[in-house]
This record gives sequence, C-alpha cells and structure tokens, in this order.
Amino acid sequence: MWIWNAFVYTLADILRGFSDLFRLGEGLAKAEQYWNQRDYWMAIASICQDISRAASIFAIVFSIAQSTRPFYQYYPAGNESYSSKFITRGNGWSPPYTTGTQAAEKLSLPPYNPGTAVRVIKPKSFRFLKGPSRVKPKFGHSGGGIQYVSQ
Repeated sequence: MWIWNAFVYTLADILRGFSDLFRLGEGLAKAEQYWNQRDYWMAIASICQDISRAASIFAIVFSIAQSTRPFYQYYPAGNESYSSKFITRGNGWSPPYTTGTQAAEKLSLPPYNPGTAVRVIKPKSFRFLKGPSRVKPKFGHSGGGIQYVSQ
C-alpha cells in the first residue's frame, strides 16, 4: 500500500511541476511589483524564474521533437521485401543522403544494394538500437556516414 501512495504522490508532484512550467509571465508580474518596492534582487530572481521555466519548456519540446525523428533504410528500388538490420538517421526529418551513389558511398552498401530507394523505418518499441556509429570503408566505398543497428 505504501508503494502505491508513494507512486501517487510522486505523480502528483510531477504533474504539479509541469503545470508550474506553463505559468510564464508570473515572474515578470512579480518582478514589476518588487521593482516598484525597490527590492531589486527579488525582481531579478523573479525574471530568472520565468527564464528557467521557458528553458525547461524548450528542453522538453526539443527532446520530444528529437525523439520523433524518423530512421531510414536504403534498399534496391523495386525490392520492397529487402531487409537489413542497418538503418540511418539525419539531423532533420528527411533522409540524410540522396538515393543512389551518395547513399551507397556514405553507407558502404554492398553491391547487391545500390541504395536506389529509401523508406522510413520504425524500430520496434523496447528494442535496443546500437549506435550511432561511423560507417567504415567497405565494398570499395569510403563510408563515413552514420548508422544504427537494430537488434
């Protein structure tokens, strides 16, 4: 029973913390009051509180956005059944390499996979992804791209 109570109280604290994050502007209102009372340190502290809230919101949104970036797999065009444990990811929300020569070169693709098509891959939940790692030269390609290995 005490574990359940601890869980509920912890969850309530977390939710209360999130609600505090979205009260931006309170610090500025308080800062104006403190400034008028000539309590400059409290005015500065109130402004800093708003800044830290804004930074927290940004960090949360940025983390969520980064975690939703897709993974990609390059494969031979026309061979939808092609399967490989190697996937890649760019800095944004589009494939990191153009299909064909650039993908083959950066990912050191084998001769039977010219990388002429690309698809979005959703790794299975709760599966470990190894990486990111730099692709080593192989198959006459220079490598240097980024890859992940789905286990």
